[in-house]
Amino acid sequence: MLAEARREHPALLAAQARLKAAASVEESRAAGRPSLALSANLARSQSDQAMAFNGDTRERDRSIGLQLNIPLFEGFERTYQVRNALARREASEAELADTEQQVSLEVWSNYQSLSVETRSLARTRELVEQSRQSLEVVQGRYRSGVGSMIELLNALTAYASAEDQHIRALGNWQTSRLRLAASLGRLGLQMI
Repeated sequence: MLAEARREHPALLAAQARLKAAASVEESRAAGRPSLALSANLARSQSDQAMAFNGDTRERDRSIGLQLNIPLFEGFERTYQVRNALARREASEAELADTEQQVSLEVWSNYQSLSVETRSLARTRELVEQSRQSLEVVQGRYRSGVGSMIELLNALTAYASAEDQHIRALGNWQTSRLRLAASLGRLGLQMI
């Protein structure tokens, strides 16, 4: 589950994207290195003149260029840019690690909560079944004249209380399930 959360959780995906964006240390270093650029140009034009004294003109222009840029001393600006890029990358790495830890804790906590609520749901289901059986026995005793109205009302109250506990447990289970799905980064309309 933790691996799935690392792949799909929006907060982790955002932190990973920020880390990639901050990983411009090599770009900052490369900006201070010499660079070589090659350019080429080819142009051709033709003009037809109808007059006899001008004639036709044709022009061709070709050029090849090579440009070498060598950065000179910039007052340690490049060094500061590299240090700044390193600091941004380290901050992004720390943020990613912190986000991973928070998501892992959230997933673990929500998983444990779902486990507890699942057991609670099973217990309340058993309690409802037992109180229903008890109510049937008391109803049978009351119909046969052996049981009293107070016994019947107590059994009905116990059954209603068990149903109420089961409904609350079901609501808590659904909430825990959705919290776990959200912490895994999978919360969508299909989960609701």
